[in-house]
This record gives sequence, structure tokens and C-alpha cells, in this order.
Amino acid sequence: MRPRLVTTVAVAAATLLALTSCEQFWFAGGAGGGASASGTPAAADDPDAAGDASTDQNAADAACPMGRWQLDNASWSQALAALVADGFPDATVTVEGTQTLDWNAGGDYLMTADRVVYTVVGTSDGQPYTLVITHDGAETGRWSGGDGLTDGTYTLTTVDDSGWASTVTISAGGGSQHLDPDEMTADPWAGEVQVRCVGDLMRNTVSAEGTTATVDFTRRG
Repeated sequence: MRPRLVTTVAVAAATLLALTSCEQFWFAGGAGGGASASGTPAAADDPDAAGDASTDQNAADAACPMGRWQLDNASWSQALAALVADGFPDATVTVEGTQTLDWNAGGDYLMTADRVVYTVVGTSDGQPYTLVITHDGAETGRWSGGDGLTDGTYTLTTVDDSGWASTVTISAGGGSQHLDPDEMTADPWAGEVQVRCVGDLMRNTVSAEGTTATVDFTRRG
């Protein structure tokens, strides 16, 4: 591998890891506002299409955001591809595995990853590369700022991510390189999240440093 390729892809790895590591989860969404779960949801299931009716729908259905949720992998893939598009316009991103969020009464949340694998394939400096990031384990945190039963603005803060394990591997130029996630992972994140729900769809959006990040969840259990 040429040094420039190694450096370029390593930067991409660091960026993706920061965006997809559990403590930075809330930034992992579609740049420019809102990748949908799988294309464009029907209006009855789309918080953005529902407008002000979402709060009424929440009252009629199960409370939201409180509940048990699963990350939509199609939304996640679209979101990550959008975030790296400026530096890696031909990159494709696929997400496999199960990542869940339990938004609990009393102000706690639990994030878990079960064999979650992000695979990024593209070219840099004229050479193909493959970046693979894996996550397993659990993170706990606190939420505040709302009642946990209605749409609105919530503040989430990571409390303990010691149970979260990640690996990063880059393959390019006929060789592979393993990176140390501990050297790239950002400090635990705390910030505001805009939550909108209709029925079994929850959409979380964060805006920071000029980037609007959105990720969708579906209700489970």
C-alpha cells in the first residue's frame, strides 16, 4: 500500500469509527437531514410526513420514545454513505447485525450491539479498499429534558461504555492493517436529540457543526 492510500483510508476509518461507535451513535445519520428507513415510508408511518399529528398518534399508540427499539440497517447504511460522500464519493456502505436501544422509564437508556458489522468498499488514490468495523457489547446512559412519552428534544449522556468492543480492519493494495479503536474513539458524547414518532417508527435527529444527522428505529417486542 502506498503511504498516501494508507493515510487517506485510515482517516476514513477514524471518521467512521467516531460516527458509528456507541458513544457517538446519535451523530450517525444522513447528512442534510434524514435518510428514511427503506426509501420513503408511507405517510402514516413517517414522522416527517405526519407533521403535528405525531403527538396525537403517540397518545393513541404506545408512548414514545420510551420503549424497546431496533436500528433500521437500511437507514443506517444510507446515513453513513452520505456522511463520507464528500471524501469518498464512490464508497458503498452496508450494515449487518442487530443494534438495539431500550429507552427506559426513570431516565436510563441501554444500547446493545450483537455482531454488528459495517463494511465500506470504494477506491482511494486509484486503488480499491475495504474497511470493516465491528461492534459488540453494551452501553448505558441517561436521558433528560422530556417526559419520555412524547415527541420533543431530549438530552442523552453516555454513562458507561466499558462493555462495548470494536475492531477496525483496512484491506488495500494487497495487504491488511488493523487499527486500534481506543486510539480513535471520541470521548463519551452528550447532546440534544430531536425525537419524532408515529406508531412503530422513531426518528432521531441531531444537528452539530453544520451536519444534520438522522437515524430511524422501529419498535420491537
